[in-house]
Amino acid sequence: MHTNKKRIEDLLLNVDETDRTILDNAFDAIISIDMNGLILDWNRRAESIFGWKANEVVGKKLTETIIPKQYRSDHTQGMKRFLSTGKSRVLNQQLELSALHRNGHEFPIEISINPSRQGDQLIFTGIIRDITERKSALKQARLRAEEYKVLHEMAQALHNSDSMEAMLQEALEVVSRGKELHLKNKGGIFLVDEEKKVLRLSAKLGKFPDGFLNNQTEIPFYNIPYGRCLTSGEMVINDWCMFHPHQAGPFGDETQYGSYIVPLKSRNEKVGVLFLYTPETPPCYEGSQEILLSIAALMGNAIKQRQYEKKIKQQNKKLKAFNILKNKFLGIASHDLRNPIYLILSYSNILADGSMGELNDRQRQTLGKIVHSSEFMRSLLNNLLDISKIESGQITLEKITQDINTIVLNQVEMNQLLANRKNIQLHFDQMELPQLTVDKCAMIQVIDNFISNAIKFSPKDSKVLIKTESCNNHFRFSILDEGPGISEQDRKLVFGEFQTLSNKPTGGEKTTGLGLAISKKIVHLHGGKVGLESTLGKGSTFYFELPLQ
Repeated sequence: MHTNKKRIEDLLLNVDETDRTILDNAFDAIISIDMNGLILDWNRRAESIFGWKANEVVGKKLTETIIPKQYRSDHTQGMKRFLSTGKSRVLNQQLELSALHRNGHEFPIEISINPSRQGDQLIFTGIIRDITERKSALKQARLRAEEYKVLHEMAQALHNSDSMEAMLQEALEVVSRGKELHLKNKGGIFLVDEEKKVLRLSAKLGKFPDGFLNNQTEIPFYNIPYGRCLTSGEMVINDWCMFHPHQAGPFGDETQYGSYIVPLKSRNEKVGVLFLYTPETPPCYEGSQEILLSIAALMGNAIKQRQYEKKIKQQNKKLKAFNILKNKFLGIASHDLRNPIYLILSYSNILADGSMGELNDRQRQTLGKIVHSSEFMRSLLNNLLDISKIESGQITLEKITQDINTIVLNQVEMNQLLANRKNIQLHFDQMELPQLTVDKCAMIQVIDNFISNAIKFSPKDSKVLIKTESCNNHFRFSILDEGPGISEQDRKLVFGEFQTLSNKPTGGEKTTGLGLAISKKIVHLHGGKVGLESTLGKGSTFYFELPLQ
């Protein structure tokens, strides 16, 4: 031992002061050993990286300091092979290996080993760099790439699947392909059934152990380690859980497996559980929690969205059935009531014109109210019949080429008689227009509804401006009144059926609340649209547009 120490001291004397300064200030650790594996030199960077001071390790064997136990035999054998044959698999090249720190933990290093002779001695010098941060960064980059790949595939599976069952099955298969999760290609997705108080197996991948679920597809909340609190009844599934069974139970007794159990949530509502087997107990991948929670968030929202869609479809189906029933009822009721209303109106008119004898003033006033109410009832029944025909698809438009200005002019002249009762002046401003292909009767009904509606809600002694013009390859009919205007809230209701607005007719006229709704439906059947522009206190402009071609 004394001879070895003397030889090391002699070798170190050959390193002059300049070389020593360079060695001690090098960025990399520099370690030299002799043919016996004894450490000859150990710079300051080596002290920093490995935790050993130079005076603590110089003269010791390298295998006793920084080489992990599992590699020491290989190092010794490699040294012997090189000294006897001159061949080596590690010299004069850059390698990535594991090294041992003084405190016992292993870490990755990058090392190049070069042999050199000093007199009759063969010296091996290793230049070593701690690559822990680099390896960690590469690992994180790899994990992120894998996570993004899995999340991208998951998003596609959740979006493109036709049904809930297909979506969950594809989602399980996507998760099983994630390399970093180290899965056993076994898993299941359980959905919460609040009504039955169970988690129901809705998708499955691979074959579960014999004891798992006892071949059932439902787990009562009180039977599972993440189910429902027996005292409060509250659903209890942690935000994250890694579970590995050690005894028989609802998940079987195969202790060689680990398990991921992850809640599937939409916002704060728990909609299910993702259960996955892994070959390790417990699962080893430290990034599993982050990626699985991201996957679970996507799945939870997708499940809730599908559940909403299913409810909406069911509700729409019911509403459609109710609407058909409503239209059928309206059609029957309006048709059956029209005959007695027409009889009342006809006999009332006969009485009113004196054909059956003279009437006194009181009789004439009473009969006038009967006629007025009968006309309103006839209008209401006609509108109900129109609504039921349009919504049931029984109305057929007979479109032919028409001069739209002539149609509008006729309706202006007819409604002027009604406007005269309130001293309202109708002004028609028309632009020269090409002929339109429309159903004449339907268009008369729309224009009449717009004009009569403006007269009903305009104050006495006011003006109503009616315009026809072309705009952006569309025909536009508009009617501007000098009424009180319509509030923003009422604007949302004005074209609806049976809507009651804040404004009332200025002359006490009655309204069915269906005229504008029917007009909107007829305009839509012609490929057009209706609209309203209004400012409170400054009147309103109602309009509809039809394509010129």
